[in-house]
This record gives sequence, C-alpha cells and structure tokens, in this order.
Amino acid sequence: MRSSGAAPVCVRRGDAWAQISEFEYSICPGQPAHYDQLLATLNERNLPPDRIVYAWAMNNGDADAAMVCPAWLTQALGRLSGAKPIDVIYLSQNLFCIQGEACAAPEQALMLGAVMTAP
Repeated sequence: MRSSGAAPVCVRRGDAWAQISEFEYSICPGQPAHYDQLLATLNERNLPPDRIVYAWAMNNGDADAAMVCPAWLTQALGRLSGAKPIDVIYLSQNLFCIQGEACAAPEQALMLGAVMTAP
C-alpha cells in the first residue's frame, strides 16, 4: 500500500497511549480520550484518515470491542472540526446466523447499535 502512495496506520489495543513507530499506535480501548488523541495526532502529522477499518471485534468475545469502542470511535470522529467524510468499515465475525445455526458470537450483534446510529 505504501508503494502506491497510501499511508496505512495500524492501531493496536494496548494498556496505554503510545506511538510505536511512524505508522503504528497503541491505545487503551477503555479510554475514550485516546481516540481523540489518536485522531489529533494523525491530523498534526498530516495523516488524517479517509478510511478506517475497525477489526478489534474479530475473534474477540469482548462486548466492549463490539459496542463501546465503536461508539467512542464514532464520537471522536464527530468531534473533528472541519473534517471531510470518513468511510468506516466495521468487521465482525459470526454476527448473523445462517440457515438456523446457533450464533457463535451473539455479542457481535452489539456492534449494530453503534454502527446503525452513526451519522
């Protein structure tokens, strides 16, 4: 991606806010201020996101990763002043039951609340 001029940034779940490398960060999912700090830092570095792929809920039975974190991300994006529209893609696994199968991860359905109410 970088060879084509894109500047993808990876944000990992961690215990604290940290810039790990030029294009890698760590935030504590339970700290709403970290989402604001991340977006502000990216804007200061002239790396404002135009697309976000949220994958923290993949293979994770954590209800916060499915509902609370997407809500905090959406709120932080809403606080950006003068920002252009940003595409946010939320990835989930086992969100829907197919052909009567039992849902293996019903907590994934919590993500729909944050996603469906986002502007």
